[in-house]
Amino acid sequence: METTRGTARLLLLSRLQQQGRHVDDLDALVARVRPLVDALAGAGGPPLPAGPWDDAAQMGLAAEVVADIGAGTGYFSRRIARKVAPSGSVLAVEIQQEMLDLLMKRMGEAKVTNVKPVLGTIMDPKLPAGGVDTVLMVDVYHEFDHPFEMMENISKALKPGGRVVFVEYRGEDPNVPIKRLHKMTELQVVKEMTAHPLEWAETLGVLPRQHIIVFRKKG
Repeated sequence: METTRGTARLLLLSRLQQQGRHVDDLDALVARVRPLVDALAGAGGPPLPAGPWDDAAQMGLAAEVVADIGAGTGYFSRRIARKVAPSGSVLAVEIQQEMLDLLMKRMGEAKVTNVKPVLGTIMDPKLPAGGVDTVLMVDVYHEFDHPFEMMENISKALKPGGRVVFVEYRGEDPNVPIKRLHKMTELQVVKEMTAHPLEWAETLGVLPRQHIIVFRKKG
């Protein structure tokens, strides 16, 4: 499986290079995503071993604005908020006001003060233009009714060089016990993002069943 995955990644990188697309400062980009990866991998479980990404200020995350699309009751928003505190914030996006009300109730109970609710629509997350450093979507993108319009508006919300992080169940792996319509392959995600001003940066394999696919806004 790892050999197949590695070969696919090399082919993908070759295709992007042939298109004239380049990824600069890759190590710095991935390093700044690591705190989010840490929050994802450690959610609901024991603390992960300490690493350099635990220092949010050192990694340039202390003032990050992170949008959690499809935030639900704030499962990830709460964890990420602590990673970007004290100066950073999380924009928790949902399309139902009732869900946002519940989310904010839970943030209050947890004494998390840097999560802000955002009521979006099925076509627009209603994020501030050019105001977001990182957009996170955990098992969300494949559920969009209007994926093109959503990504168009998400791209507008990103700062130049801002990141989009997709977490999706691996469509390449038949052993992942999820219905096919709820899985995506790495190549599928990359292909759909070519319609937007985003360039693929890296795919992280630290989760047992899901891709973490990172893109960066051009410019």
